[in-house]
Amino acid sequence: MTRSTDLTRLRAGIGVIGVATVGFGGWLAVSSLGLKSLRLALWLAIPVVLHDGVLVPAVLAIAWIGRRVLPRPVWGPAAVGLTVTGTLTALAGIALVRPGPDPMLPSLLNRNYWAGYGTALVVVWALTATVAVVRVRRYQGKTF
Repeated sequence: MTRSTDLTRLRAGIGVIGVATVGFGGWLAVSSLGLKSLRLALWLAIPVVLHDGVLVPAVLAIAWIGRRVLPRPVWGPAAVGLTVTGTLTALAGIALVRPGPDPMLPSLLNRNYWAGYGTALVVVWALTATVAVVRVRRYQGKTF
């Protein structure tokens, strides 16, 4: 067997585990709550719609523009910053769009999620900018 075949099987196995995990989570949501709560349905659906309909196209457009505007040593850190920003946004989206306290969703705590999300983005982009500056200084004078 080739290494490529082994990797394909590994990826397929991980994919099966992921789909089974999502299916189990969905089954738990339906069986324990019966999806009686419109808030729960919105809480689960809105982040997916925002991610696929808004976030992904925006990140792709920003990456396309960044590739043409930014110097080459900055491409890597910028791509990582965008990827982490996208992941944070997808994860935070569930809490950010919460419709308010709901007795059916006791795990939603009453916190300032926007402040936490903003702080996380500031940290990500400060680190991204730091790495970008270091890379530009390291590669100054070199041709690509």
